[in-house]
Amino acid sequence: MPAARRLRTRLDPDTYGGAYLLGLRGLAVIAHGNSGRAAVANAIRLAARGVDHDVVGRLAERLGSTVLKSGPSTTPTPT
Repeated sequence: MPAARRLRTRLDPDTYGGAYLLGLRGLAVIAHGNSGRAAVANAIRLAARGVDHDVVGRLAERLGSTVLKSGPSTTPTPT
């Protein structure tokens, strides 16, 4: 039973609060739509840690500038 409780805690969305949203030039944390107080507080802590650890800068450094440059839209425009 203790192992199951540890696993449940590790998988509980309130424990983490959210996840980084990749593909942005800034830091964004997205949380579950049904997040409670604990999840929102943990999402804020996650965002603060991301800023403290320069997640965006480090990711940009590792991916290289070619990946981060935006290309032209390939969506056809209506006529």
